[in-house]
Amino acid sequence: MLKEKPLKTTRKQTIVLIGLGDLAKKIGAALMSSPMRSFDHLVIISRNKSNGESYTRLLAGCGDKKVSFCPLDALDTTALTEQLQAINPQLVIQCASLMSPWLLFESHHQQAKSLLQAGFAAQLPAQLPVAISLMRALKNAALNIPVINCSYPDVVNPILAKLGLPATLGIGNSGMIHGLIRHHLQQTGVATDTLKVFAHHAHIGSVANSQLQATMPAPIAYLQQQPVDVHAALFGQPPIILNRELNVLTAAHTVSVIESMLLTDQPLCTSVPGPLGLPGGWPVHICGSSIRLDLPPEVNIDQMTKMQNLWAMFDGVKNISKNGTIDFSESCVAQLKQFAPELAEPLNPLFALQRFKKIGELLNNEHQR
Repeated sequence: MLKEKPLKTTRKQTIVLIGLGDLAKKIGAALMSSPMRSFDHLVIISRNKSNGESYTRLLAGCGDKKVSFCPLDALDTTALTEQLQAINPQLVIQCASLMSPWLLFESHHQQAKSLLQAGFAAQLPAQLPVAISLMRALKNAALNIPVINCSYPDVVNPILAKLGLPATLGIGNSGMIHGLIRHHLQQTGVATDTLKVFAHHAHIGSVANSQLQATMPAPIAYLQQQPVDVHAALFGQPPIILNRELNVLTAAHTVSVIESMLLTDQPLCTSVPGPLGLPGGWPVHICGSSIRLDLPPEVNIDQMTKMQNLWAMFDGVKNISKNGTIDFSESCVAQLKQFAPELAEPLNPLFALQRFKKIGELLNNEHQR
């Protein structure tokens, strides 16, 4: 694992971005090219040194803010702890996963298709390890700062909370859906400052395809405390190509969320996945370090949590136990058994890395045929 001398900075408003996949790169570009007032230094952490140095140099020409690169494997919790202590950031954006969510989608191999068909929950072994390592590192470093987890936050964030390692909130998913509904309403001349959206990662495919998956309840929205018919906004529009370009919308949402999290004079009402350790996406009010749910009076948290858990079933999540162990849905289990029977067993998040290595072996064997 890579481990270099900690990078020191005396900046007062520093953001750490972990990962250099497509989403991280789009977020980095959005941050560096934005006229944001909330930070002046972006530090990128990735284990890919050549890619990181190249992309950091590109970003440096996108704006006036300072950008630095630190080659480090974020799974090395000790090294990550030391680096975070040295940087002393005001916010961390966690984008790293062990396998790109788009890898299976873009693959033509049968094993990849089988894993993809199991539901996104089958990819939890790739989404959990870095997030857990980061939250442990922050705890070890005694850094009580906001964390935006971009790795499947609808499910990973409630798991982290049950492990006693809570992330502040997630990004994308329900925030993307919020943006699409807001745009549709604005086209009709309606003010949207009171828009509140409840949605889940499981909705993204349906929204992109402009066709709600059979038996799946639609996202729920309110405007001025009244229910909104989301079907015209989400399923009566031209389809969006389901590819990496979706990250453009997530990156734009990230910028607005970060600005509000680091400034107290720019409050934001939006929807985010996994806020305060809750499953799925919820409307929130963000103003600096104050992040609270922004619920309509008629919405009960317990009832909405049940709806979020129902939506999660369409991703393959049946239940998250008190210790964070994930039970997969029946359909997910059936598909995983065809891929590899041991992968269908309940997943203890602390053993996610071992589970991922098994997935990696199976996919590599398939690619070598």
